[in-house]
Amino acid sequence: MPIRERAAVEERIALFRDFDTGVFTVSELCRLYGVSRETFYVWKRRRESGEARWFEERSRAPLRAPQAATAETIARILDLRRRFPHFGPKKIRARLLLGAPETAWPAASTIGDILKREGLIAAKPRCRRPVGRGEIIAGSDAPNGEWAMDFKGWFRTRDGRRIDPLTVSDTASRYLVDVRITPPTHDGVKGALLRIFSDIGLPAAPTMARPSARRAPVDFRGFRSGF
Repeated sequence: MPIRERAAVEERIALFRDFDTGVFTVSELCRLYGVSRETFYVWKRRRESGEARWFEERSRAPLRAPQAATAETIARILDLRRRFPHFGPKKIRARLLLGAPETAWPAASTIGDILKREGLIAAKPRCRRPVGRGEIIAGSDAPNGEWAMDFKGWFRTRDGRRIDPLTVSDTASRYLVDVRITPPTHDGVKGALLRIFSDIGLPAAPTMARPSARRAPVDFRGFRSGF
């Protein structure tokens, strides 16, 4: 029976309770409890050391940190922050380097941790932007009101040629207007759209600029303004 992660302490105690009976060999106990012989002897030595709670996991944190900031460095950082309350970690580090460029000052992230630990700055909660799934970014609800174009990912043919399919679709009906194989460049897209407009015509509102982009509408008829 392998050791269960949620009852590891109880399993260790039971393991050595069975060991004390003298009925089982070490190999049999390791096989029964699903541990290696090395792990068994680690816990055996810890048990024989006389430690009261030998069966509990010990902290794996290092006993010392050679690269930790010294008390003098921390004092300099805190003093500078109090003198300039609006300075963040980056500005504090830049000011320290300006005064003593030969000193190995902590990174800006470490300075930020020191300031947080001392309560001089508050951690800002991370806010994730909402992601709209399946949302059509278009202002037209009628077919042929607006079109959208996009490269749907390139692939290679058997002879090694790269293929870039440009798709043009109607944003209201999701109808696939056309698919063209063209290089993903200004001239390639312009030539493909000119052929599509020549064969099919133009949508009622030939622009796909998002409202937040604040761009001037593009006049596809002339192909002179911004495309």
